[in-house]
Amino acid sequence: MIILGRWAPLGGTFKIGVPSPGDLIAINFRTLRHKAWRVAEVSPHEDNRARVILRPNGPTFDYAQYNVLMDMGKHATYYELTDHYPVCVKCGDLCPCSDQWSESQAAGEMKRAERYEVAGVCPACQQPVSSRQKHITFDLNVVSPIGPPVTFHMKNSCWRSAIDYDKAVAKATDTKPKLSCTGHLIQHHDDSYSCSEMVECPGSEMSHGHYARCYVSGIACNHLPCIERNNR
Repeated sequence: MIILGRWAPLGGTFKIGVPSPGDLIAINFRTLRHKAWRVAEVSPHEDNRARVILRPNGPTFDYAQYNVLMDMGKHATYYELTDHYPVCVKCGDLCPCSDQWSESQAAGEMKRAERYEVAGVCPACQQPVSSRQKHITFDLNVVSPIGPPVTFHMKNSCWRSAIDYDKAVAKATDTKPKLSCTGHLIQHHDDSYSCSEMVECPGSEMSHGHYARCYVSGIACNHLPCIERNNR
């Protein structure tokens, strides 16, 4: 199965961290995917990171002119290959090859767009949205430009998709998202909230980049009720 937006070599084993010299790997990176790479050298440096030299896998003659230098850390991801990895007979790429992958991504995008082409149906759960259900509607359809307005349920299972769609609308219209905020939201003793984005914040009930309670995290809070409480 090919997952939309994510390439993985057939038969590869998913790994996290820094590979070792001699490992045969594949990487889901735009300029590196579809090829097998031999780890030629690993040079550790600060913060548990390492400079890794990758060389195209092939005959023993020198491939140094095709070396790729990468900076990888403990959270880096790659796929470990065996020496008997499958390749496309037509182009020699790792399977799925670039043609297969491009076709699957195009088909996946078309299927995804179908979710946004029926008015009154939530793209997240693909169920109708009734007038009695809490919902939010976006007039702009950024997935299917000639499609109808897009409506999401406001229930938990659909809310994350609504937030992501709201961000896409904000990017397309060069505006601020209405359902999320990049600011740091702080909850105070009196259950009020303040956000580092101040007037730009769409509201405390929206998704935020960071969240903390001043009375738990030990923040030096200048909110008047908190000051009065701390001075008792």
